[in-house]
Amino acid sequence: MSLWIEENLNLILSGFIGLAAFLILLFTYLKDLESSKRLDKFEVAIDNLHDEIYKIQKILKKLQDEQEDKTQEIIAQVETYTKDIITNSLSKTYEHLESIEQRVNDEIKMAANNLSSLDGKIRELEFFSSSSANTIDEKKILSLLESGKSVDVIAKELGITRGEVELLLQLSHTAYEGEKA
Repeated sequence: MSLWIEENLNLILSGFIGLAAFLILLFTYLKDLESSKRLDKFEVAIDNLHDEIYKIQKILKKLQDEQEDKTQEIIAQVETYTKDIITNSLSKTYEHLESIEQRVNDEIKMAANNLSSLDGKIRELEFFSSSSANTIDEKKILSLLESGKSVDVIAKELGITRGEVELLLQLSHTAYEGEKA
């Protein structure tokens, strides 16, 4: 048997090497098959993650668009509300100014009527009589005023009060305006 073993040793060794090579190839094939299955699972998982990321991106885009729309709507509402408040406030202010203007116009009319009435009463009392003393005073006052003298200087020169000079000037101006009309 030893002779047979020696003669077939090469063949036995070749068989063992072949068997070892087959087992190594089988082991490698099984590992490769297992790795291939794992890679396929990873690919499926990656595809699923990619799909989920895409869905999330679409949802985010939709939410951003909705938020943008709501923001624009709120801005429009705030602008409308602000315009309404400003318009209302300006309207009330305008109405108030109109009422003030009406009162001022009424006061001006009343003052003009009072001044006209006062002028009539003064003329009735013959404050502006045609006597030479008053005419001279009025003429003197007007000529002194035209020469550039102040009301105080005129009052001193004529020996009358500042108020009398001012009153005569106002009345002569009123009479002048009355003659114009």
